[in-house]
Amino acid sequence: MRFLSTSARNLNVRLRFLEENKMYQTTYLKIEKKDIPKELNYSEQNGTVCLQYGKAYPFYIKLPIILNEDLAKIAAMILDGCVGKNYSSVMFSQKKDLQKVKEFADICYKYFGISGRITEKNGCLMLHISRSTFSRFLHSCLDIHKSDEDARIPKWIWNSPENVVITYLRYAFAMEGSVYDYRKGNDVRFHSVDLSYLQELCKLLNTKFDIRSKILKYYIKDYGYKYMLYFGDKENVTKFLRIGFALKSHQKRLEDVVKNFKSKAWEITLVKLLDLKEKFFSIRDVHKLFNYLCRRAIHARITTLIQKRYLSIDKKGYFVTQVGRKKARELKNSVNITRLRTNPELNEQQIFSYIQRSKTSYRNEITRNLKINNATVRDVLNRLINKNKIELIKVDKLQRKFYAIKKKPKRILALAQK
Repeated sequence: MRFLSTSARNLNVRLRFLEENKMYQTTYLKIEKKDIPKELNYSEQNGTVCLQYGKAYPFYIKLPIILNEDLAKIAAMILDGCVGKNYSSVMFSQKKDLQKVKEFADICYKYFGISGRITEKNGCLMLHISRSTFSRFLHSCLDIHKSDEDARIPKWIWNSPENVVITYLRYAFAMEGSVYDYRKGNDVRFHSVDLSYLQELCKLLNTKFDIRSKILKYYIKDYGYKYMLYFGDKENVTKFLRIGFALKSHQKRLEDVVKNFKSKAWEITLVKLLDLKEKFFSIRDVHKLFNYLCRRAIHARITTLIQKRYLSIDKKGYFVTQVGRKKARELKNSVNITRLRTNPELNEQQIFSYIQRSKTSYRNEITRNLKINNATVRDVLNRLINKNKIELIKVDKLQRKFYAIKKKPKRILALAQK
């Protein structure tokens, strides 16, 4: 198959192509002789192919080239690098994970026999490969964008086996992606200046992995507009765990986020219903499983399950449907059978005591030291303010809000002493 330069490719045409190629191929794609563009001079001797552009330095390969996981890594890592707009060189830099520079260089040498020059500046490693022929090959045959073009997902990634697609996404998110510490939030994010790339990425995640995401435009002072693809709900983040990050720190955070997700009430109820021995059951039977809940709460959960078609009812009573049993088996290993909610009075007592000991404190500090969810801390602080137990005393230059125990007026103190 032929991979041509796409500098003038219409985005709607690309997205239509992506829509038509949802299914995975079962075998690796290949670059063969017919895929080499005419601009590269082709010669062959003893099974080794020599490619050369004009009078530039040639490089040697063996055909066919298998479009495997290693080349998917190159296609993704170039997001933190570029192919020169005049095909003068290939550059890749990295500061988060310096080992990636060596990995990029090793793949180039392993498949194309090309080595580059690695330099270091301010803790950042940079790989330079000054080969015009190699640059043209990456652009024409691997569909990698040039520095003066919008970023794009190479066409062959869409038609490759699942493990190649996953490898591409793992490395792409390692370059431009991020994930919050689970105590601050659940969002998985991907930043780019190229809206068209994020639209393709959104499509890829949705069609291949059923991960639904949104795109947000934002402004950075002294820089300009950027775009962010993001998703943060339990279902989509859990699905993304199958992909993950090719970066240890980010992967650890992602695993912590998934581990600390709270299961929904209907999920806990559906899984627990499998413990019932009888096929048909009543509200009273469910109450025995959740004796700490009132009947109204149990009735609300059962109503939700019926709306989702996981439960049904007839003259004999309630029963779990086939769809419900299948869903319960899927959820069994991921659902934590807990009381779902923490004790609000205990949270208030812990946070109030912490502020009392610390004199002053801000939300993220409380979250970090007490290991309580950030949203829960926010709600408790608002309740304590409403109860006149604490007050906001200052906002620093980082926009952190500091709280302290609210002082009683002197007049009230005098009356209390009498």
